[in-house]
Amino acid sequence: MSKRMKRESYGIPTPEDTMSISTTPKSEEVEVRWSDVPKDTSQGSNEMDTGGHQNGTAATRSKKRQRTEDSNQSTHQGGLEIVGQNVKKLIDAIEELRSIGLKKHVTCLPELVLVGDQSSGKSSLMGAIAHISLPRGSGTCTRCPTNIRTSEAEKWTCEVSLQEMYSYDPRSKAGPFPNWVERQDALSNKPFKTIGDKSELEEVMKWAQIAILNPDKDSSLYIPGTATQAQEAILRNGSGDYFDQTIFSPNVISVAIAGPGLSNLSFYDLPGLFKVPRNKREEGGPKFCENLTMKYVRHERALIICAMSMHNDPAVSVTKEVINRCKANDRCVGVLTMPDRMQGVYHQDYNDLFDKKAYVLPYGYFVTKQPGVDSLLLKAPMTSDYHRRALLEEEQFFDQSRLYGSNGIWSHFRSRCGTSTIQEFLSKEFVQMILRSIPDIQSDVQNQATGIQTELENLPEVCHEQAQFIVRQRLAEFSDAAEGLLSGNARRNNKGGRKRPEESFQYQWKKLSSRFRDTLEHMQPEMNCSHPPSDGVRPRTEEQINLVSDDDDEGNNRAQTSRQAFDTTVLRTPNKNPIRPQTPIKQELASPSRMRRLMPTQLGQKYGPFCQDYLYSGRNFMTIADLQKGIDFHTGNGEPDNVSFKIKEEYVLTAIQPWKLPLETFHNTTFTILRKEILQVLSEVLKNYKDTLLFRRSKEYISDLINHYDMIQHEKLFDLYNIEHAALFTMNLDGFREHKQHALAKLNTARKEARIEAWLNTVKLGHHKDKEHLRKNVKEEDLVRFSLFQKELEIAAYVIGYYNLARIRFVDTVCCSVNVTTIEAMKKGFKNLLEKKFDLFSPNCDEIARMLISENPTLANERSELLKTQKKLENAMKVLEGIRALTDTGRRDSEATMDIDMMDQSENNGWRNNVSVHPDDESVDFAQ
Repeated sequence: MSKRMKRESYGIPTPEDTMSISTTPKSEEVEVRWSDVPKDTSQGSNEMDTGGHQNGTAATRSKKRQRTEDSNQSTHQGGLEIVGQNVKKLIDAIEELRSIGLKKHVTCLPELVLVGDQSSGKSSLMGAIAHISLPRGSGTCTRCPTNIRTSEAEKWTCEVSLQEMYSYDPRSKAGPFPNWVERQDALSNKPFKTIGDKSELEEVMKWAQIAILNPDKDSSLYIPGTATQAQEAILRNGSGDYFDQTIFSPNVISVAIAGPGLSNLSFYDLPGLFKVPRNKREEGGPKFCENLTMKYVRHERALIICAMSMHNDPAVSVTKEVINRCKANDRCVGVLTMPDRMQGVYHQDYNDLFDKKAYVLPYGYFVTKQPGVDSLLLKAPMTSDYHRRALLEEEQFFDQSRLYGSNGIWSHFRSRCGTSTIQEFLSKEFVQMILRSIPDIQSDVQNQATGIQTELENLPEVCHEQAQFIVRQRLAEFSDAAEGLLSGNARRNNKGGRKRPEESFQYQWKKLSSRFRDTLEHMQPEMNCSHPPSDGVRPRTEEQINLVSDDDDEGNNRAQTSRQAFDTTVLRTPNKNPIRPQTPIKQELASPSRMRRLMPTQLGQKYGPFCQDYLYSGRNFMTIADLQKGIDFHTGNGEPDNVSFKIKEEYVLTAIQPWKLPLETFHNTTFTILRKEILQVLSEVLKNYKDTLLFRRSKEYISDLINHYDMIQHEKLFDLYNIEHAALFTMNLDGFREHKQHALAKLNTARKEARIEAWLNTVKLGHHKDKEHLRKNVKEEDLVRFSLFQKELEIAAYVIGYYNLARIRFVDTVCCSVNVTTIEAMKKGFKNLLEKKFDLFSPNCDEIARMLISENPTLANERSELLKTQKKLENAMKVLEGIRALTDTGRRDSEATMDIDMMDQSENNGWRNNVSVHPDDESVDFAQ
């Protein structure tokens, strides 16, 4: 029992169908009506690829022709034969898609491409397939691509046109085709001439190529039969050095031929490849033709027909090498030409080719023999039955050949010989290519149509009757979004989703404020507690005390920098000459460039925009020697043990002075973030109106408002700075004492370590070889000779304590000022700001609104181009729907025909009484 055989979409045979189909019936008594359907070569057909052994006798071929005639007369056709009734419509549909200019919008359309070396018989093959006679000895159809379309018709007609995909520009030397630039607009198709007489085609194609090679001249000047063409012909005949404007062109001559007995085909014939130019003017020709061939060969949906002359070694084919380089062998079918001129030395090479031992192609090879120089057909005048007689001559050659004849060593390949066989294969394979590509093309067209629609939706609305409503709606949406931004509400990002918390303005500003706080803490003054030189002890810079953190490693990683690098005055004397503390570090270490090189990477991550030179202004800020000199300077005569408040104030104010630098960074970064976020909100709300006056003016007004707050805020922040830097003042006495005591405790610890280190440097180890043992067991009486410098430590603790108190207060007031003066004020400032600026509360608000959203020329042109493309895509969808309807009809007819054939077969075998037909079931079961 067997199921009814079915087809895939668009009439493509299933693998099961393919296995059941043979291109040649096994016996003459059984005839399958759909046996002419070609096997899907992409799945590997033994019959087609290897040319399975056939009886080569004339009697068998006669019977084959009889079966073909019977099949053609039969009303029962199936598979691709049903689709074949509409092959011309399919090919015309593909050409219509091509003419619409969709190559930039969809995947490569299906096409056949004929390529080959010069003198490979390619032009003769093209003429035989298309049943046309090409100009001989004139080089016609070899200097530009030719697109030839053939179809069945009662009367012979031919339309020749010029397809311009490139513009001529002698200034352009880049790209694969020097002097040619690809057009950005749709393909230009210029009708050239329509003829009804075959004998005229040779002349028409000759002059069509001349028109292609002279792009700066009007193509109508070269149409045969016109006065201008006749004058041009006289000039060319009278001048041996008459040159065309260009030697080769990537533009295409389109030749649409309809006539009796023609196969339904559409293919491109490309200039033959060659390596050696004939003259200096053709020096760029080989590369040009190679690039042109590669352009077409690389098309994913191109079936490549590679013509190879058998009078040459198959290994020397330039074209085959290009195909290999493009990795297109799996889309290539070989056509061997000139079999009568094969040299004996190459016999074994082609024997290996036929036996699939070398030069293997998935589609295999065909062989054709066109009339040669010794043929009577070429010696006699061209007649209307030339191609019929050429086919007979070709068939006679293969029948009588000692290689291809019935007893020849290549007789098993006879079924793949002859122009008719090539025509049939190409016609059916091209239809399969079209049908297989339709779903992908439809998908691509639909995707492009969706993209174009999205772009159009992103353009401003053009309904001016609602202009005021549109403008007010957008401006109100902006005010709400801006207020939400400053309030910390998450807004949507460009992709429509909610922004992450770390992307919000409030989060960014909070992080910036924390870094500002940490920066001032890092800048606090530090003291070097080692002995001054006057004690006769070598100073040790490593005893510098870091009061920012208890982590000694952080302090050791910092670069040591003097206050002088920041132009800070430690002490001011009546004569204005500063007393600078001695610093144990080298002066060049204090240079900003040196400090930048010493900044650890982790500090950049921690402090962000504040990772600058001023970050180290507190390093080595005070030394005991500095404080001794300061105390002495400010102590009056006869005032022992009196420490003037002046020295404390001078040191504190000097430590505060660098605050203006991180303050400037904080202010600038705050408004940079604010400006970016607010304008981003405006861009999102008015994304459809970016090319209108509404967006440009709104951006100006918003920028002006932000700049206004920027100026006010800058002034207020530096007022706060000037207050802190003018004089010392605090009512928070408990806080001050706490900071001072904490600093003093750390300074005392550091001073003791310095005294111990100084004592160890004076002790001779002798039998005491363990220095660490001495350090642990040192007694206070051992350190008596090394001063405590308690007075100096008290002053340093005062300076550090007040700095930290003022630092905390300053950070709070600065951030509070920004929050109130700018952020809270701007929340209210955006409300109705733009409406007032645009005067939308005036009587002529409708006219103002229309003016704000009117299109500029650039926007109008963009809309026009999108609408043109959309129209093309709509036309393409209509064409594709027509193809779907066409193939669906063919598939249904094919299935119905197959049912009838199978029922007839069952009746002939006496099964009629056992057939069970189920009206509601798609299948037909045969009882065993």
